[in-house]
Amino acid sequence: MVSWLLCKLRNKVFSLCVKFHYIYYSLLYPGLCSKIANILKLDERDIGFANDEEPEQSLPGLDRHYKTGYYQYMLGRYLYSIKYIAGKSVLDCGCGLGWGSYLISDYPGAILSIDLNKAALDFANVTWRDQKLNFKRHSVLDLEGLNQEFDVILAYELIEHLRFDDGKLFIKQTWRALNEKGVLILSSWFPLGQKQEQESELQKNKFHLHIYTRREIKDLLNKAGYSKVRFLGHMMVLATK
Repeated sequence: MVSWLLCKLRNKVFSLCVKFHYIYYSLLYPGLCSKIANILKLDERDIGFANDEEPEQSLPGLDRHYKTGYYQYMLGRYLYSIKYIAGKSVLDCGCGLGWGSYLISDYPGAILSIDLNKAALDFANVTWRDQKLNFKRHSVLDLEGLNQEFDVILAYELIEHLRFDDGKLFIKQTWRALNEKGVLILSSWFPLGQKQEQESELQKNKFHLHIYTRREIKDLLNKAGYSKVRFLGHMMVLATK
């Protein structure tokens, strides 16, 4: 009971931390404020393909995110990465519609954003204008095929869309694609155990092929070779080589 309450408290604290990053950067950094405004002005009408065809492609400005305040977390998790990516080479895995890569593109030395969804990448290439951006159609299960090494790999709301064996392969691929002392940042929902996972609404989403528990994701990261794994509430994981 005590550990469950501590976990709830940590989750709440980190959720507030992510939202703080949104407020902090949106108020004090004019360039980011402008980008945030560009992102939030887009809604369902701007995506350009039917929502039932691409149900997992999302924008912070969609009504369901804006009205609930969830958009602050969506933006905040990318803003949280700024302290890790400044001047570094970055790979954004499963970039989707590309707004996250656009938001942080002023900070890395170089950024490559990959996804398999052609419609999403077409939207990203047309919508976000930034010389640093490079959107590429490529599988997250073949990072070695990029023939590049990165300082930081971001994988936000991606791994739950991979079956367990594919998730295991993806994590191995990230370790191989990172430079020495590289950092992997994962964003998903990592429940304490199977019971919490089975009770989650996320489990009912047919596009979520596996909800990874904290134990599962930690074991996969350790077995891949990551020396340090740190959970940030139940929403994010930082793994260092």
